[in-house]
Amino acid sequence: KDRQEIFNRFRNAVRQADTTVGKMLHQISKRGLLENTIVVITGDHGEEFFENGYWGHHSNFTPEQVQVPFLLHGPGIKAGVETKPSSHVDFSRTLLESLGVSPKQASNYSTGEHLLNLPDERLILSASWSSMALRLENQSTLVISDYADDLPLRAFDSNGKPLPREIETLRRTAPKLEEVLATCRRFLTTDLMRHPDHP
Repeated sequence: KDRQEIFNRFRNAVRQADTTVGKMLHQISKRGLLENTIVVITGDHGEEFFENGYWGHHSNFTPEQVQVPFLLHGPGIKAGVETKPSSHVDFSRTLLESLGVSPKQASNYSTGEHLLNLPDERLILSASWSSMALRLENQSTLVISDYADDLPLRAFDSNGKPLPREIETLRRTAPKLEEVLATCRRFLTTDLMRHPDHP
């Protein structure tokens, strides 16, 4: 019964954030710095208000929870709308290359792609503090892995509903999940080994 009231509070919070960002951009522009400044506006997660039967931002990996606005402005970036699949990990790669790091070197520090040169299809990984999800290329299936040993892998459609042939989907997508996990392990291991304080 409180859903609309809570949703209105959310809208008010978004409006307040929008107003604050507007003031910041106005000051940057007023000082003549906007054309030489990289500006990113995004959020770390969305919010679901029972559109798919879930609440909040860590109850499942539905579009309302994982698809967020991502605005990027800066030197050499043309106005437009990107429709290819992207991820927050792409920003670090994009920023590194924008600052002059070679693409080969940038890939040592990020599993992402360059936001101005995204592939048409790719796997997208999302995570909360207790689970992670792999969104497949067709955007219709999520494979979720809970970190707890007693919880199984699950396969859902894009609305967070369990797939009718869940086991079959999990078997078919297991190699892709293993590939993504191997990439994450390689990246984290490499990063830790390079840290000067790491024994």
